[in-house]
Amino acid sequence: MAEHYPLIFTYRDLVEGMGFLAEVVAEGRVLAVTEGPDSYWMFGVNPGGLAEGAKSTAETQRLFREAYRAVLFDLIAESKDFAEFKAKAESFFRETNEAVEAEWKTAVTAIRQGKVKVDTTGVPKKPAETPVSFTVSEKRDFTPKANRLEEREPAIAA
Repeated sequence: MAEHYPLIFTYRDLVEGMGFLAEVVAEGRVLAVTEGPDSYWMFGVNPGGLAEGAKSTAETQRLFREAYRAVLFDLIAESKDFAEFKAKAESFFRETNEAVEAEWKTAVTAIRQGKVKVDTTGVPKKPAETPVSFTVSEKRDFTPKANRLEEREPAIAA
């Protein structure tokens, strides 16, 4: 039987376009599904156009992250300027997979009711009501303070 885990992720990317640099910060939702000992999937809620699967949770998370970043790279390559990229990126992120969203909400309820046990040792927890957010800004000032290590595990939504 498959187990469903509602997750909230935070990604920060710097992507280069034709004559501009954009910073993209996203806090989105994803549904992680364990279908067996060697079958793991991540389905995007927001953005809703992504899904990746692999034989381990770590590999699935890596592939999902790479797919997300690849979409940003494709969008920026197709954009003539920052304004066009921003519009395309915001449209991509606003896509909601409504079927997966319904499953995500059901998974939140199951965790809150104790029907699904989650080992949260070392895993951050965020309220499921955490708003989805997505910002795209053009970088004009460059300092080492902007460098951040933010690749971390998604948080369980509960």
